[in-house]
Amino acid sequence: MCHFISQSFLGSRIGYLDVKSSQQLHLRIESFGFSAQFDALLSLESFVQKQPSREKRLRVGLSIGFLVYGIGPSKWLSSEWTPAEISLMQSPGSSVPQPYVFHPSLIETIRRASAKPTDHQRRSSFFNTGIMLLELLFGMRLNDHPDRRSMLDDDGNPNKMTDFCTAMKWNAETEEEFGDWIANAIQWCLACFLGFGISIDSLAFLDELWEHVVVPLERFLALWSKSPIT
Repeated sequence: MCHFISQSFLGSRIGYLDVKSSQQLHLRIESFGFSAQFDALLSLESFVQKQPSREKRLRVGLSIGFLVYGIGPSKWLSSEWTPAEISLMQSPGSSVPQPYVFHPSLIETIRRASAKPTDHQRRSSFFNTGIMLLELLFGMRLNDHPDRRSMLDDDGNPNKMTDFCTAMKWNAETEEEFGDWIANAIQWCLACFLGFGISIDSLAFLDELWEHVVVPLERFLALWSKSPIT
């Protein structure tokens, strides 16, 4: 955690913990004499539903990419995290909210540290990152994608391949509309589901995450700011 806090890309906001049912403990780094202001807290799903500009949605996606890179290998992010565990905080002076990991119980978070997740569970974390990037890019939930209905089983229920097949087909639209950089970044995350490539417990895996996901997203957004597509 100390190593993560020291990273320059985080800015001042580190995260928060629930203390009581209606109270939260916020952790942030500020200069001496800082005057605190209230920030608006919203879920990732509600942020997408508000339909902000695509650039803002992708900047949130990049911030979450940094978050996963920073704490993905730790117990602070669950092995099979979902977007419900990510909250966004909107500061009064900022147009783009920043992500935080939501922990309903610090005790349960600490208990997870004693249980070693399976390789499949760890890879699901990065697969979910790809799903999240698709949802932010297109402003729609995976469950609402029309092609998902054709990926259900004979009884009309999802199976273990439903989300993967839907996401792969959806990502084909990414390449057509936005090019290889962002499509390949999402593809890399989705391919983690299949268990190919470097061991997920190695530092080389984090290097690949940085190279194949974070850097392409940064480059894409740098070009986007010069010729934005709404």
